[in-house]
Amino acid sequence: MDYTHLRMYAEIYADAQEYRISMANKLRSETIHDDAAKISAVVEHYRQVESDMSLMMRRCYRQVVGPNVRAWEKEQKGIGEHLLARLLGVTGDPYMAQPYHWQGSGSKRVLVADEPFSRTVSQLWSYCGHGDPMRKKFKGMSAEEAFRLGNPNAKLLVHLIAEGCMKAGVRTLDGCNDSNGYDILNRKATAEFGQAYLDARSRYEDREHATDCVRCGPSGRPAPTGSPWSGAHQHAAALRKVGKEVLKGLWIAARQDAAA
Repeated sequence: MDYTHLRMYAEIYADAQEYRISMANKLRSETIHDDAAKISAVVEHYRQVESDMSLMMRRCYRQVVGPNVRAWEKEQKGIGEHLLARLLGVTGDPYMAQPYHWQGSGSKRVLVADEPFSRTVSQLWSYCGHGDPMRKKFKGMSAEEAFRLGNPNAKLLVHLIAEGCMKAGVRTLDGCNDSNGYDILNRKATAEFGQAYLDARSRYEDREHATDCVRCGPSGRPAPTGSPWSGAHQHAAALRKVGKEVLKGLWIAARQDAAA
């Protein structure tokens, strides 16, 4: 087995999850009455498919991923085998990139492997949507410009992993009160990435907008330049910082595997 097998399992898992969520949403809409029992059976079927594919994906992860990466994962609070397997199914080896390109057209179009190369940690950040934060989607952007924004699936999975690290690595102390903003003084880090989150929240506490910010303003009224970041903006930026630290740790472990 290799990373192409891990990618296949991760993609099948994601497809099953997406279909199960779609069917569950339709069922909850209460527009289906006569066939509700049949739709419920479909939802349960795909829930089982998700469970089976998660197991197969994790078994593949244990065979494909190097010992240093697996050991690193077990040392971290908030990073589980399932989510990391899904991420590596998207990124491939964090250190040794294996690019591909399409060749031909129509029914003769085939995916061809290019020469592998050792990527830098900044290249891994960019691939996972954690490169230049000033890069944004805009109407009419070219395929090359969209590519620079990173892989959206990888970006989402890194965000979910960063959230898990924050929740597992930050403890709320007695007397914590967020009524006047995020109470950093009454929170304690219990893990490396929890400390990275708290350090980032402290750094962004007094941050002001360098440009107008749609995120911090009501619909149609962006927060003006010079106004303070909202708590939600600070939280998102801190999670982004945690995500970059997670990817850096993953890249270092993968580099050690490559050198072994």
